[in-house]
Amino acid sequence: MFDYGAAVDPTPLIGREHPAGVLRSAVARARDSHGGLILVTGEAGIGKTTLVAGAAEEARRGGALVLGGSCWEAAGTPGYWPWTQVLRALRRAEPGTVLDGPLAALLGDPHTGTAPEADAFALHDAVTSALVAAAQHRPVLVVLDDLHWADGASLRLLEFAARHTWFERLLLIGVHRDTGPEGPPAVSAPATTLALTGLSRDETGALLARTTGEAPDAALIDATHRRTGGNPFFIEQTAALGEITPGVRDALHRRLALLSAPVTALLGHAAVLGREFGLPLLAAVSGTHPAEAAALLRQAVTARLLTPPTGDRYGFAHDLVREVLYEALPAAHARDRHAAAVRALGDGAPPAERARHARLAGDTLPPADRLDILQAAAADATNRLAHEEATGHLRHAHRLARAGDDARARVLTGLRYGESVRDWDVLRRTADEARELDDPGLLARVALSLYRVEGEEHRPFQAEMLLAATRALTRAGQVAAPGPAGSWAELERLARKVALQAAVRARRGATTRRSRSACWPATTRSGPPSTPPNARYSPGRSWPWPGAPATSTPSTSAWRCAGWPWWNWAIPATPRSCGSSRRSAGGADCPGTGCRCTRTRPSGRRCAVTSRSPTGSGGGCGSWRRRRRRSASRSPTPI
Repeated sequence: MFDYGAAVDPTPLIGREHPAGVLRSAVARARDSHGGLILVTGEAGIGKTTLVAGAAEEARRGGALVLGGSCWEAAGTPGYWPWTQVLRALRRAEPGTVLDGPLAALLGDPHTGTAPEADAFALHDAVTSALVAAAQHRPVLVVLDDLHWADGASLRLLEFAARHTWFERLLLIGVHRDTGPEGPPAVSAPATTLALTGLSRDETGALLARTTGEAPDAALIDATHRRTGGNPFFIEQTAALGEITPGVRDALHRRLALLSAPVTALLGHAAVLGREFGLPLLAAVSGTHPAEAAALLRQAVTARLLTPPTGDRYGFAHDLVREVLYEALPAAHARDRHAAAVRALGDGAPPAERARHARLAGDTLPPADRLDILQAAAADATNRLAHEEATGHLRHAHRLARAGDDARARVLTGLRYGESVRDWDVLRRTADEARELDDPGLLARVALSLYRVEGEEHRPFQAEMLLAATRALTRAGQVAAPGPAGSWAELERLARKVALQAAVRARRGATTRRSRSACWPATTRSGPPSTPPNARYSPGRSWPWPGAPATSTPSTSAWRCAGWPWWNWAIPATPRSCGSSRRSAGGADCPGTGCRCTRTRPSGRRCAVTSRSPTGSGGGCGSWRRRRRRSASRSPTPI
């Protein structure tokens, strides 16, 4: 990431007097009055970052706090990534700033979310409030670079901040390309737009003279301006080569050809890793000794294809350098190198980074491994409140599972993806596939997931699935049909019955994997149609009750429900069925098991059979410490 608070080259920019003046005025206004939003646009290499860096340096000299964040390729970058960098910079500059609650989740600390919509608003408000608080002491300039790579959630946060801070001494500057197929970022907040275009012929000549140290002749100026369109980066590249080439890509190929074969080959591996990369990872992926790799990279730094390293981290001088190298790789070689990156990164690497490489590795990695990596990335994104990113990972996992022959994986990924995008067609197709499998616990989970979908038109199929799950769980033949027109009360009765039976089955000797699948519905809350969906349902979490400790992350609570020996559990019940539900769950054998109820509305209470004693999935309390030691070597993966 470019450091917008650091000193920059004081050499005046050529051909950028007007946009530089606009930024200078905006910085002065933020210092004396109020801020706003400025979007600097243009093609790659046009000078956007250099222009904004000059304004940031001027603001810093004037006493402003400069915070910067750079977006990266969205496919492999966590959601809200530029704002994470901004908050980290704020924490470094203002050590006394308290960044808790939603901000802690954005910074990577554990956080338990509720509804995506509520979480997004709370997060936007918390980030904006933190910036406004900092602006009470001195002006604040926030620069977000490469917005064309930003995820939708980051753009909405930028729009939220711009609309709520206009009267504060907070200036927001966004930098993005405007030539991509996806168009400019969708930011509808009022903004001043500075569109940078190519330099004129005379300005091209001035830049050529500055770059080469010699006055160019008219023919060279004309040819350079015609070929580059006045793009400063293209002009500098062709000037450094000393000749005009058929485009910057050809120029880069020529520069690469001057390097030795080992250097070029190593840069090809680096291009797979991204714009920035670490030396240890590159050495592992390429099979090169770190000392040898460092020596080869020094040649690339000397050739100005890489920036000087910071510690053991390197970066390409420009995106075009990496793109040219990556495009030169045969497709099979690129897939092999992405697979090598997955193996080298290991389980401790950022899940989003592993997911990007796993997707691009294609069939080079086993489908089951790719599914696990994609679903782990989705879970990580959900815990960071980056719901759009999570949906993207689930979409890729769903497509991968449907192309394979693992029917159970198709059902699980279809269920998660359908719930994420709220797509009834996907959920119904998943339900049809689940009915073909001999897995009562999985069928119960699918049935209760469908039960959560709103809409009168879905009632018949919801009742049909609940009946199918009931039959599969009880193994007792026919069950009475639901009431007239599949009334909500009848559906709720069936759903409660399925949830209880699934949880009991999970606690009575089922396999660990199926226990996790079957016990998931036992933590699903129900209620009448008037109850808000996000208050009625809470998949993957234990029921709260007055005085209970705060629930952990959704994945942690899923393990709790699965009967992992050191955690508690909860099973839905009614005031009348508390006793029978407790006996059915084996609670009589476990001290601390009981029925707890809490009033949720004037018309009734919500109850659950709960245990505060450590229990195992095999029924009865037994020796908790012994089972905990025995299960410590397991690697539970919540479904």
